[in-house]
Amino acid sequence: MDLFPLVPPTAPTCPPNSSYSLCVSSCPETCLGTGGPPGCEDVCVEGCECNPGFILSDDKCVALKDCG
Repeated sequence: MDLFPLVPPTAPTCPPNSSYSLCVSSCPETCLGTGGPPGCEDVCVEGCECNPGFILSDDKCVALKDCG
């Protein structure tokens, strides 16, 4: 009996205007500025990141022109 089937894992679904990566910044650039909140230690983490031309605003990736 095979306890671990040979089915490749699938990447999680990311919100609109973002994509999944094995290594994204833990301190993403946001509409409020670069580098995340004060004291944020930038390390590589698995997750979703905004696509080029988009930036994090609250929990959504918006076009740079829509920041603010």
